[in-house]
Amino acid sequence: MTRPVLADLPHEYHNQVFIGIRKEIHMGKNTSVTLGEHFDNFIASQVQSGRYGSASEVIRAGLRLLETQETKMNTLRQLLIEGEQSGDTDYDLDDFIDELDHEAE
Repeated sequence: MTRPVLADLPHEYHNQVFIGIRKEIHMGKNTSVTLGEHFDNFIASQVQSGRYGSASEVIRAGLRLLETQETKMNTLRQLLIEGEQSGDTDYDLDDFIDELDHEAE
């Protein structure tokens, strides 16, 4: 098997770095989705702005943001569950007000 030359690779692979490791390049699975005019226009504007090289890059960037958001939400849910399971603490409003008064001094 010969090594691919950068010019032979599809544009989306030009920014990948190969560091002394033989790695096969797998083409992504083609998936067809219906986005509607609003998102078609948005994607086109992002590509035309030069920020992204293709519609696929825009979609991948959006999916990365969604993945990050979902990870944060799952972490928050887990922390809320842990907080609820940790039990109630003794809370005294008067002590809290006294504490605030001392901080203000």
